[in-house]
Amino acid sequence: WHAEGGYHHYRWELLSEISASGYITLLPNGSAPFVICGKSADNFQQHEYTAMRTLAREHGVRWTFNVSPKGFSTATMDAFLNDTVARAAAVASLVAVLHSEKADGLMLDFEGTYEWSPVVAPQLLGWFAQLRAGLADSGLHNATLSLPQGQYKPSYTAFRPHIAQLINIFDTIFVMAYDNGNYVG
Repeated sequence: WHAEGGYHHYRWELLSEISASGYITLLPNGSAPFVICGKSADNFQQHEYTAMRTLAREHGVRWTFNVSPKGFSTATMDAFLNDTVARAAAVASLVAVLHSEKADGLMLDFEGTYEWSPVVAPQLLGWFAQLRAGLADSGLHNATLSLPQGQYKPSYTAFRPHIAQLINIFDTIFVMAYDNGNYVG
């Protein structure tokens, strides 16, 4: 699907969804531990996002944004998951950003969550369901969960006992097994 010359030459007929990487980051913030920060991906300007989104739409390809939680400890994520107001605010903020960017949905990327995702995986299921409901209520119908798998990246392993529930929440579950076993030392 990918061709030399960039996205203008993609084989769009082979794609069903494309996710703009590195655009939305979820960060802890004191007593209100979730903040949504829009940012352009490294070396990829906003006008390029707009042009790529336009081409995706012209070819019937869903346009989603990659959403990554960064900087959370187990304690800050636990505090967030136990704060119903913060959870609702996070859903509303995500939905607002996705609508402002004319997205079709999101890819929730859990790479980089190795410290806390195994501890709070059962609690996260509730927020995932809340997030999915918020997306659907606002007309956004695409949700993907991306989980790393590997000896030092236990997110997928932590969620594996809950896979049936995850399948009912997300349209797609992407297991990043490409780096499994590629560790030195």
